[in-house]
Amino acid sequence: MISGEIDFLEKESSKTKDFVKVKIPFSKEDISIVKKQVKETYAKIMNHEFTRGCGEKDCRWCNFAKDQRSQVFS
Repeated sequence: MISGEIDFLEKESSKTKDFVKVKIPFSKEDISIVKKQVKETYAKIMNHEFTRGCGEKDCRWCNFAKDQRSQVFS
């Protein structure tokens, strides 16, 4: 893979028939970074190493994750 493309669902303007497309090229460094992230993440999943979040009382993500865990384990 050398690039990706995003096809937007909204037209560029109300006066045109064209939808916006943005091509995003990837460098070799980008690909190396993502490969490393995938390998590290896979290893953590296989070792059951999951983060518990930031622990802040009002954190939306931490509270969502906590609620999901309680539903799974109840």
